[in-house]
Amino acid sequence: MKVGPLRIRAWTWAHRMTALAFIVLLVLGARDGFPWIKGSITATTLFSVVPLTDPLAALEVVLASGRLESTMLIGAGILVAVALLLGPVFCGWLCPLGLLLDLNDGIRRRLVKVLDRLGIPMPRFDVRRDSRYLVLGLALGFSLIAGLPAFQTISPINLMSWSLVFFSGSALTADASIWERCLMLCRNAASAGGFLLLLPGLIVLVEYVAPRIWCRALCPLGALYSLIGRFAPFRVRVNIVEAGRSLCGRCTAHCPMGIDVMKEYTEPRKRSVDHPDCSRCGECVDVCHRKVLRLGFVDRNEADRKAIKGAGR
Repeated sequence: MKVGPLRIRAWTWAHRMTALAFIVLLVLGARDGFPWIKGSITATTLFSVVPLTDPLAALEVVLASGRLESTMLIGAGILVAVALLLGPVFCGWLCPLGLLLDLNDGIRRRLVKVLDRLGIPMPRFDVRRDSRYLVLGLALGFSLIAGLPAFQTISPINLMSWSLVFFSGSALTADASIWERCLMLCRNAASAGGFLLLLPGLIVLVEYVAPRIWCRALCPLGALYSLIGRFAPFRVRVNIVEAGRSLCGRCTAHCPMGIDVMKEYTEPRKRSVDHPDCSRCGECVDVCHRKVLRLGFVDRNEADRKAIKGAGR
């Protein structure tokens, strides 16, 4: 039997390892002897100097409290600037829940193949992807009306990260600010053991019949990042010389966000995959055997046009 060449899915493993490294750093940051990074998904400090604040958390706190702290503004501003440049890379490269769901989806795909061989259909339900913008609006509206950043308290992303960080010995001060009260509430919930992981665990189970429902249709943080990074220059670029020669559809089949990638790049004059939900995870690039797709800043289509023009002479 002839065995094809081994293909290493470099971008796929790179974003998985990056997310895993981020989780490890957060856990290590809970220790007193590791000062380089402190905090959680919502608020992190690098080298005791650089603040990083979840933009959605910052918005909720501002709406709930009516106050804007300079540190929080700077921290959120840094991540907004990153999203403006790179797009919603947090979703594809750093989110701990995204990593868990990515690995879970691999198991789901294998299970579906086994059930197909046995003639057992796997139920599947799809939810409108724009519903996560509704969830975003509801989260912000509730923060304004109730005076509490509610989503930060129940976010499965936060619950998963807090379960790791706080179980590892992270300490909180009992100051009276709304931000720290919210964090303290979640830390107290950690005393209930696995309670923090109930919601992430439920999402994992639901995704067997509703693939990637959290990332595609429910996550308000992903919705916010997609709005911020809508026109980011770093994106999946299209080689127009090769585009359309092989319509295999592998890129579409492997996209974790459910984007019809092949339709995106086969449209006339399309220079990149500019769907707002693209997390720049690189999975479509990894499975593209003809090298139609690549991740990058620079639009090389002008050079491609010159090459086509020169070849036609």
